[in-house]
Order: sequence, then structure tokens, then C-alpha cells
Amino acid sequence: MNKSVKTQSEPEQKDSHHVHFEEKGDSFGKNNEIIVQKSSDNKLSVHLGFLQVNHRYAIKFTVSNALINITKNVEITFVEPAIPNKNLDLISIDIKQDNLEFCVVLFAYKEKLLKEEFTFRILNKITVTAILNARVLGKGKGTPLLRNNIHCIGQDDNDEESEVSDWAGYD
Repeated sequence: MNKSVKTQSEPEQKDSHHVHFEEKGDSFGKNNEIIVQKSSDNKLSVHLGFLQVNHRYAIKFTVSNALINITKNVEITFVEPAIPNKNLDLISIDIKQDNLEFCVVLFAYKEKLLKEEFTFRILNKITVTAILNARVLGKGKGTPLLRNNIHCIGQDDNDEESEVSDWAGYD
């Protein structure tokens, strides 16, 4: 005997078993900009986010004219350091209408916290130091999501960590 039993189903609650994230609270990938803050009168702190050790990066960032109290028609010059920095090269400083645009090449030579700085002069009077801050991931620690306007332009292999070596070891 074939009996069919019908039960009254509960009203379906649409999407009751799914996780939803509100659009306004989801900031992943939307605000991935380089952060530039004024740390003191003549110092800027530039937060680059995460980088990877032994990689070379081309970085472009802007500094608002209001942040360093300048007008748009000024002369900006790079101040050569007493000891040349082989890990940081200032490529250009462009004066735009509302900001200064800096282009640098940075080599992430060590793990953990990396701080490199350069100095520029406004109208040959005011000296401003920009400090670049980055967290550097070591070998095998993953690949970082680079912030906008940071591009990896090369990788330098560290010969000390190479598994392929001529050295036979001690006998």
C-alpha cells in the first residue's frame, strides 16, 4: 500500500542559512591607499603596508600641499644625504596643483619593520623629512597585498640563503 503523507512545511525564510556582510562595513580592497601623515612640524610619516624581503618596489605617493603648508608655486629640491642610501632612490618630485607627487624605488632588505627616509627642501628654507615605514615579510611568510601605487619591479636573491652551494662543508 502506497500512502503519501503531506506535512505542512514551515514558511521558507529566504537566505536564512547564509552569512551576509553589509556593503558599508566591507572595506577590503576599497581603501588600499598609501597613508601619509604629519608626525611633527617638519616630518612626514608614509605608511606603505606590507612588503616582501629582497624585493625592489617602485612607489608613488602624494603629499597634500595643505599638509606641509605650501602654495602651488614653490621650488622643491632634494637634499642629498651625507651617506648615500643604497636601499632608497628618489626618482622624482612633481609639483601638482594641490599636492606633491613623489616617486621612489625602495629595496626591502630586511624582515620586520623597515624605516627609510629622505629629505627635501622647500624654497631653500624649510627642510622636510619623509619617513617611509613598511612591514616586511620574510622568505616563506606569504605574499603581501600591495597597496595602490606600489609595484614590485624586481627580486634580488640572497646568496647566503641559497641551498645550492659549492661548499662541501667540514670533514
